[in-house]
Amino acid sequence: MNRPVSYALPMSKPNLSTDFVRIAQSGPCVDGREIKPEWLTQMAETYNPDTYTALLWPEHRRWAGNFGHVLELRAEDADGVVTLSGRLCPNDQYIYETVSYTHLRAHET
Repeated sequence: MNRPVSYALPMSKPNLSTDFVRIAQSGPCVDGREIKPEWLTQMAETYNPDTYTALLWPEHRRWAGNFGHVLELRAEDADGVVTLSGRLCPNDQYIYETVSYTHLRAHET
């Protein structure tokens, strides 16, 4: 008797996410530009990953694929300096690269 072949569907993995990590801070940059406090506040107030999802790019290399995405943003003001923080969702590529790099660095010593 011929039975239909069944294929196991991949189980969905829970999304790994970070706590809030610092992304930017208002004030002068090393290259002479300035990050204005209101820019960071506006980013935190208007960021909506359903409208436009910010992706994590390694060293601005688009050909390598992204390393995950930004889940949410928040801005905090302390004595006139605004800090932008975000919760990140790294993907498998980021985890692979991080583990590989850590493994290589461990063998250098």
